[in-house]
Amino acid sequence: MQMPVMDGPAAMQKIRDVEDRTPRVPIIALTADAVRDHHATYFTAGADAVVTKPVNWAQLIQKIAELTNVAITSPAQENRSEKTHSPPPLTAPILDASFLETIVGSVQPKTLNTLLQRFEQNSREYIEAIRGAADHQDSSGARKVAHTLKGLAAQFGAVRLSECARNVEQAAKNGDNLNGLAEQMAALLPQTLDQLNAWRSRRDTGP
Repeated sequence: MQMPVMDGPAAMQKIRDVEDRTPRVPIIALTADAVRDHHATYFTAGADAVVTKPVNWAQLIQKIAELTNVAITSPAQENRSEKTHSPPPLTAPILDASFLETIVGSVQPKTLNTLLQRFEQNSREYIEAIRGAADHQDSSGARKVAHTLKGLAAQFGAVRLSECARNVEQAAKNGDNLNGLAEQMAALLPQTLDQLNAWRSRRDTGP
């Protein structure tokens, strides 16, 4: 909005002044001013919408579509659509019980229960975060959370969940669509928890 010679509000007012002779032009004000009270100045000058910097391109595209009644697909969205594919098959076992025994075999039952509860809680939160990132096409966010979940799952011998998280991480790096992978991961968690609980029951009861 801050420009030499004529600033944004003055330019918008000039455009609006001549619109009795031309069709109305949609105007979106791009500004680094995040103070909402200041945005009233832009609307008064003739803006139809205000988008703050740094620009959220998805939001800007949505605003353009709303003001022009034209559906717009960004190049990034087109690329994601082209790269949409079914999740790859998972080859690792759900649980590596021998590895799990090596890591936490000497842990007392009370402490083990606490660790497994935290694993379940954290895994659920990470998967929901990945699903949300997939819905919002946030590849960077999904990649970071998937990397964390990959390591967490591996620590508990949940090797298939770790493999699935690795696939999400790689797909996010490639810019692929993540929704199918995110749902595959969500479906895998209950199976993983069932096997963890079965392993804990066997450990508690002994041979």
